[in-house]
Amino acid sequence: MMRLNNEEKRKLIQELLEDKHKLQTLSREYGVHPEYVRRLLRRARIHGVESVLFHGSRKYTTEFKLEVIRFVESGHSASETSVAYNLSSTVVDFWLRKYSEGGIDALYPADGGRPLRDDRPEPEKTKREKKYHTEKEYQELERRLRLAEMENEFLKKLDALVQERIERERRK
Repeated sequence: MMRLNNEEKRKLIQELLEDKHKLQTLSREYGVHPEYVRRLLRRARIHGVESVLFHGSRKYTTEFKLEVIRFVESGHSASETSVAYNLSSTVVDFWLRKYSEGGIDALYPADGGRPLRDDRPEPEKTKREKKYHTEKEYQELERRLRLAEMENEFLKKLDALVQERIERERRK
């Protein structure tokens, strides 16, 4: 399978939108997987033909990434989310992995580079609404965080004492 350049993508989408050929026939003709063609077509119908064209790499704000992650956490698949926000599903999966491994800090951009972009369209409202946490839930999370920090400090001190004891015994 090959990748299509912008001109080929534009031509393929136009042919599909004008319903000149069947999707399977065009995917064979262009040498791309039918599912790839379906995704291009779905994105073009929602966001327009320009949305499927490659415009170079982009940078996004942490808030935007977090919004995308919350959209997935509200019950949408990465594929649905990628269409709703006009992103690659690979990008959505990458942000989800980074967030699960390192939390919100992992989503912050590296220093330097181009200015961040936050002009994505809002996704259409769905049956499932976003879940917002209550003040009580935030207080509980803060309590648990303080407890974990205290446990961490305790374990550090305990480790230092154990290391000190090992060192004393080694000197004897």
